[in-house]
Amino acid sequence: MTIKSEPVVLINAFEVPEGSDEAFLQAWARARAFLSTQHGYLSTRLHRSIAPGADFRFVNVALWQSPQDFRAATSRPEFAHASIPFPFHASLYEVVQPLPRFCNAALVTAQASANTGDMLAGDMLPRRAGSES
Repeated sequence: MTIKSEPVVLINAFEVPEGSDEAFLQAWARARAFLSTQHGYLSTRLHRSIAPGADFRFVNVALWQSPQDFRAATSRPEFAHASIPFPFHASLYEVVQPLPRFCNAALVTAQASANTGDMLAGDMLPRRAGSES
């Protein structure tokens, strides 16, 4: 019997100077395109600060099945070609206080109703069927 563990959360804060948004977004999209094909990838969501002078103007929050899956994906030589050329501060986390069930349902409903196609507003990318490596 296999015991299934909870996914881990990658929180990655990026230092992106004002005026570099387009270059950053293109690099982030390349990295996401590669990582989304890797074993253990579950989803990602990119956030932009609403405070213009924030140290970390962009923060990526991603879910991975395990720390081992994340490390394996980011250790692949192909990832070097897809990496993001901006300073970042990344760490893996475990959830210690989950949202109450009704909050999860409200978030899913809000996400579905805000289906704008805007990468920054709602880019949860579920793992595609048949894309296991």
